[in-house]
Amino acid sequence: MLTRAVAAAGDADAVLMLVGTNGDWESEGHDRQSMDLPGDQDELIRRVCAANPKTVVCLNSGSPVTMDWALEPAAILQTWFGGQEMSGALVDILFGEADPGGRLPTTIPIRLEHNPSFGNFPGENSELRYGEGLLVGYRWYETRGLPVRFPFGHGLSYTQFEIGEPRLSSDCHGPGSLLTLDVPVTNTGDRVGSEVVQCYVAPDAPMLFRPERELRAFGKVQLEPGESTTLTLTLDDRAFAYWDPGDATFAELQKRPGGTPQVVPAGGGGQRRLEAGWYVDAGTYLLHIGRSSAETAHICPVEVMKEFGPLSR
Repeated sequence: MLTRAVAAAGDADAVLMLVGTNGDWESEGHDRQSMDLPGDQDELIRRVCAANPKTVVCLNSGSPVTMDWALEPAAILQTWFGGQEMSGALVDILFGEADPGGRLPTTIPIRLEHNPSFGNFPGENSELRYGEGLLVGYRWYETRGLPVRFPFGHGLSYTQFEIGEPRLSSDCHGPGSLLTLDVPVTNTGDRVGSEVVQCYVAPDAPMLFRPERELRAFGKVQLEPGESTTLTLTLDDRAFAYWDPGDATFAELQKRPGGTPQVVPAGGGGQRRLEAGWYVDAGTYLLHIGRSSAETAHICPVEVMKEFGPLSR
């Protein structure tokens, strides 16, 4: 069958390949043991792309696959499990009746071993550790500096967009205030299309360990060729906050018999909060405005003048 497929591809003007998984391979009732496509599908893609460079690969899967052939097709569509309307939607995208305006809700890593859960899953001795902690999803890859196949938030269009310089309502943030970003967006291409502007918040020097940056606001616009608009993103206290579980025993542990203060070995110094809650550290925060977790168009600094919290739940 591989030989027949390659021969047919070589004689075709263009090739459309639908590959992927189904309920036999992906289910809520069990976990996959590999990121590879089942069977010989990876080899099929490589051979067909070699026979005809005008190949479009449509991935009908519910989660990331290895895709070590990603540079070989002319285009890749991640269609997920589209249900009964998938065929009509796919035809609209392929024939240009609709713009592929979706964005990846997950990171597609280069290899299985780069995943945040690798080394913790499936567990040992009836115990499963969630060892990635805060570094779930894109937070892991960004903070660890790991290369990825396609980043969280990634997605292309049949047209092009320009994200202009954001205008901030203030360069400072304080308790209870709302910070707004007015982001100009222009369709610079010759087709109607949609763009998703994403805002990631990166603390400069947090008291506790934090991910490199975190998605805190986003917005989607659809524009005609040459059309411009202003997209407004809003950040509140929680956009800058993180959960501190507190250290209620710190005051007791800090003192030796006799009352002499000392630094507790577990931790980065003598600064602790006793009460658990959502807190905002004082300092500089960088707002990364762009198209994905890895593609930043603009960086805007914001100052929080003093620490505050805990925030109300």
